[in-house]
Amino acid sequence: MKNYEVGAKGTLGNRVRYSAALYRVNWNDIQIQTFGQSGDPVVVNGRSARSQGVEFEMNARLGGGLSTSVGYGFTDAKLTQDFTVVDVVANAAVASTTLIQGYAGNRLPSVPRQSLTADLGYAATVQAGLDLDAHLNLAYRSDVVTEINSGVPGYTHLGGFTTLNGSVGLGFGAAWHGRLFVHNIGNVRGITSAGQLFRNNPDPRYNTEYPSRPRTIGIGVDYTFE
Repeated sequence: MKNYEVGAKGTLGNRVRYSAALYRVNWNDIQIQTFGQSGDPVVVNGRSARSQGVEFEMNARLGGGLSTSVGYGFTDAKLTQDFTVVDVVANAAVASTTLIQGYAGNRLPSVPRQSLTADLGYAATVQAGLDLDAHLNLAYRSDVVTEINSGVPGYTHLGGFTTLNGSVGLGFGAAWHGRLFVHNIGNVRGITSAGQLFRNNPDPRYNTEYPSRPRTIGIGVDYTFE
C-alpha cells in the first residue's frame, strides 16, 4: 500500500488560522534495536510496519491582547507482519539464538498515541518602547513502550505525563527582551525513555531512565541584531 498524506488549512475570519493533516506511512524491513548474543545492543531489520494518524493545529487571536494556540496529534504505529531474527554463529556450541520475535499488531517503540500542546498568551504595550508579554503553555504525551513486546529484554511501559510552563517578559525597544520563566511548574517526573544497556543483566546500574526536566526557574535576556 502506498504512503499518503492529505491536508487542509485556512482561516476563519481574521482571527483564527488552522491546519489539519491525515497521513499513512508504510515501512518495509523496519529497523528495530535489540540485543545480540554477546549482550550488546544491535539494530536488526524486521518486516513491514505502518504509522497512520492525524495532526491538527490552530492559532487564534482572542482580543484584548490575548492569543491561543493548540496542537494535537494521534498516531497509530504498529507492526503489520510477524518476524523472527536469528543470529547464527558458525562452529559454536549453540548454533543459533533467537534475538527477537515481533508480531503483527505490536506497537512500535517510543511512539506515543496522543500528543497535545496548548498555549495562552498575552501581549500589551506598557508605554512607548516597553512591551509586556506573558505565556502559559501545556504539553501532554501519552504512554509509550520501549520495545515491541514484553518478550524483548528491556521492555518497559512508560506512562503519559503533562507539563506546564510559564513566562513573563518585557521588551525594550526592538532589540532587547528579558523574561522570567518557570519550566515544569508542577515538578512532574515524566520518563521520556528507558531501557537496558546489556541483555538480561540484573544489575540496576545498567538500566537507564531519562526523566523530563524538573521544575526550573530562571531569567533570560535576548538581543536581536539588526
